[in-house]
Amino acid sequence: MLVALVVVAVVLAAIFVSARASSSLAAVDVAGDRIVVRPLGLHKVWSLRGRIEVAAADVVDVHVLPQSGRPRGFRAPGTSLPGVLYAGTFRKGRAKAFWLVRGSTRPALVIETSTGHPYNVLVLGVPDPEAVALSLPR
Repeated sequence: MLVALVVVAVVLAAIFVSARASSSLAAVDVAGDRIVVRPLGLHKVWSLRGRIEVAAADVVDVHVLPQSGRPRGFRAPGTSLPGVLYAGTFRKGRAKAFWLVRGSTRPALVIETSTGHPYNVLVLGVPDPEAVALSLPR
């Protein structure tokens, strides 16, 4: 029992420290006609995703939220430490979203996709979401 509590405490501390320490949770790049999202560092572990690719033709909208808010629905799989880190897949009804944001009061990049893509929306914490939004194809 004590070992399990220690493991939980260490994991929560690692989530808290990694969420606060890094300025960027994900890298967003354009590779040909695809947008590639790569969680960075331990955020790969917390989100349980190595990368997500979206064809530029599947992008419906790209915009910035002044405050990311928090995901709705249930998390499966991923990590949620309210007010600190939301990382992973969140499902509500038929909608499926990928969130990788720190807290709920910071700006976030939002990439909405067409119905053919596995995720309906990607909500990402990046250092300069406005600049990244302008650099992405629509």
